[in-house]
Amino acid sequence: MDVRPRALILGLVLVPLNCVWLSQMEMGTQYSAGYGGGPYPTTFSLFGNVVFLLTLLTLLNALLHRVQPGWALRRSELIVIYLMLSIASAVDAIDCLDVLFPMLTHLHRYDDPLAGRPYGREVLPYTPDVFIVRDAEAVTAWHESGPGFWTLNTLRAWGGPVLLWGSFTGVLLWVMLCLAGMLRAKWIEQERLSYPITHIPVQVADPHLGLFRERLFWIGFAVAAGISLVNGLSVHFPTIPTLRVKYWDLSPYFVGRPWNAMGWTPVSFYPFGIGLGYLLPPDLLFSSWFFYWFIKGERILASAVGWLGFDARAPYIEEQGFGAYMYVALFGLWLG
Repeated sequence: MDVRPRALILGLVLVPLNCVWLSQMEMGTQYSAGYGGGPYPTTFSLFGNVVFLLTLLTLLNALLHRVQPGWALRRSELIVIYLMLSIASAVDAIDCLDVLFPMLTHLHRYDDPLAGRPYGREVLPYTPDVFIVRDAEAVTAWHESGPGFWTLNTLRAWGGPVLLWGSFTGVLLWVMLCLAGMLRAKWIEQERLSYPITHIPVQVADPHLGLFRERLFWIGFAVAAGISLVNGLSVHFPTIPTLRVKYWDLSPYFVGRPWNAMGWTPVSFYPFGIGLGYLLPPDLLFSSWFFYWFIKGERILASAVGWLGFDARAPYIEEQGFGAYMYVALFGLWLG
């Protein structure tokens, strides 16, 4: 693959900008409390933020190709930028670094024996200094944000833990890359998996804008965008009716035993979910639907026979899920 330095430089420039944008969406800013208001693009395998940036780059690249063809990026270079942004988004994703960094300050920030959190007495003495941030001012500066965080003492207090956990994250990514290399021959050469999720960025990165000339593409886009537009307008103008596509819970309609044991049961009509479903093999798509209702059936059965009266965790859904994950992982390694 022939990739010129300009593509790598552009990717390196976009990576921190993408991470800041992603963090503000998924975690919020100094002006918001708790998590951001969403969306949460990294909760799906196809990162919406990266696809958006790739689309924007492709359109700008097509315009540049008309003005100065020699400066335009090739499709391979756009794909490299897409990969760089995807990897950066996966590392900066929700339940990844956005959880790790608060954990470095958690023991100091929330040490409160009266509230049942005696971290200073029971946990901190046994925690190595390099694992967490021990400086109280550095912890406060991070939580309160602002220019006070960028002092030399604060950065020095954060330097050791960030270097340690950053190295650990790098090694973890390398191990996962090695595992992918071990399974590559089995997946690509023997099973010949098509990886449909890669088709979208490849089509979007077409310098001739082939995807954007497809009538069906714009019809699908108009349907999905139209629903979002109407619902967005209805928030600001209540006289506009809302198109009911977000989830609604079925459990209030089943209040008697044993049916109430199924718990929270959302039903929705998300266009993006339907679109992602087309990227899944039919057997996997069916299994996702079937086992969801199978689990609900297990809970109803557990209530009907009285298991829930003896153990609230019955029928042990989490344990079943963990066992399934372990089987898939070990079976994949064995086949590889």
